[in-house]
Amino acid sequence: MIQWANVVWGARKGAFWGILYAVVAAILYVVDSGPQRFDRNGINIGPLFLVYLFGGFFAGVILGVFRPALQRRVPAAGVSILAAAPISIGVIVLVTGKASQWGASEWLGTLVSSIVFGVIGMTVLWKDRDWL
Repeated sequence: MIQWANVVWGARKGAFWGILYAVVAAILYVVDSGPQRFDRNGINIGPLFLVYLFGGFFAGVILGVFRPALQRRVPAAGVSILAAAPISIGVIVLVTGKASQWGASEWLGTLVSSIVFGVIGMTVLWKDRDWL
């Protein structure tokens, strides 16, 4: 059964990180003379903020739903990979367009980035056990 206190815990953690990434993007936008950095990569700053905010929130919700599994290393790795998926999907949609138009390379990119960022996230979480 889902413990709503864990979901709220995760949502708060995810929202915090989403806001933090959005603030970093805003600082880069201001310091780097506007949209040039983002335009070079075909990224609009507004949708990027949304990806960070909503991706962070949903990643946190996933962590919260599966919070009891975060106490063991192997399940924590799986949960972290799953939690990285909303952000990976959001970033690739932002760069390439609708997921309905994706080919194998976009789906593979989503899978690989979810694994890489999920494992990195799990490693950070695992080392700072008080965070759990």
